[in-house]
Amino acid sequence: MAAADLDIVSTMTLESGGRKFLEACVHNDTMELREARLKIGSGAVRWSFRPLHVPSGQTARFTLDAPPIAPGVANEVHVE
Repeated sequence: MAAADLDIVSTMTLESGGRKFLEACVHNDTMELREARLKIGSGAVRWSFRPLHVPSGQTARFTLDAPPIAPGVANEVHVE
């Protein structure tokens, strides 16, 4: 699978019940089921999440626990 097969189309940070979440929407540009491997973090520190399925030709939305980071630092979201 090439990284170009999957595109992050939007991200959003949410908070509920004192917990922070990150919502990422990933689009699959192929005609086959793909697995998105999301890496979230900032700088040299990144958290990897289990592979998530993205149906062919569709956009999937994932809500994940936001990794802890220093106040005022934004999480970067990468897909592989």
